Amino acid sequence: MVWLSKIAEEFQQKELLMHTLVPVNGTYEFYVIPGQYRIEVSTEKGCEEHKNVFIVHKEARIDFVLGAKK
Repeated sequence: MVWLSKIAEEFQQKELLMHTLVPVNGTYEFYVIPGQYRIEVSTEKGCEEHKNVFIVHKEARIDFVLGAKK
């Protein structure tokens, strides 16, 4: 599952913009205006990762590689 949230000033609040299922080894694209965002990724097996990103250009690539939960 992938969640994309818009972050309000100083990371105090998040507004969920979208979420979707992504298959194992799959990819997902989304298009947003420049700003601060949080991307959260999780698997059915409990692997989780998140990144806060600041989009300043028209295009940015953000990769996640989730390993096995220990």
